[in-house]
Amino acid sequence: MKHIETLEEMLPEFKGFTKEEKAYLYEYSFLEPMKEGTMLLESGKICSQVFFLLSGQIRVYKTLPDGKEITLYRISGGEFCLFSLTCILKQTPMDAVAQVEKSGEILVIPEGVFKKMVRDNEQFQFFIMSRIFTAFSEVLALLEEVTFHSMSQRMAKLLLDHMDEEGCLFMTHEDLARELGTAREVVSRLLKEMEKKEMVALQRGALQVLEKEKLEILKVL
Repeated sequence: MKHIETLEEMLPEFKGFTKEEKAYLYEYSFLEPMKEGTMLLESGKICSQVFFLLSGQIRVYKTLPDGKEITLYRISGGEFCLFSLTCILKQTPMDAVAQVEKSGEILVIPEGVFKKMVRDNEQFQFFIMSRIFTAFSEVLALLEEVTFHSMSQRMAKLLLDHMDEEGCLFMTHEDLARELGTAREVVSRLLKEMEKKEMVALQRGALQVLEKEKLEILKVL
């Protein structure tokens, strides 16, 4: 029951399950490795399983009518894939794509098992609802950002959010374009402007933030 013990460590709410509930989950759930680049869930498909991420990272995104992608949010270890969860609870097809960004391992819970867990355990119900609310808030924040902020503001925020402690960001222009839901040419133009203002230094497949304070100002202008 190693994966059940791991689940207890990562998800405190699971400790409230009875021995019978844990045994039931152990019997019908299973571990599965996930490789970088794998499409875990595709838009328009019906879900029959819920995924709990033990390690790795998943990017959830939508493809826009013009073919561009925009990132909705990411899932890290210790979190459920909420699109698979809501897809099952609402009995509707997926409305986004979930792709493995960093290889790892997932716990796969069949639809019937998950519904029984939600139905029989009130504490687990509250946990699931709180996670759905959190994800909904993240998507609303993204909608507000896209609607009311300029592309320059969004770019500044993206660089600040994704740079490491030394100000480095290892993403290509194409990667940044997918995050923002825009064209690579737009990203290249914005970064060139930032480079001229000595906010960033461009490198192949990466960039260095030189003036964090200037980006902070640009983010709110």
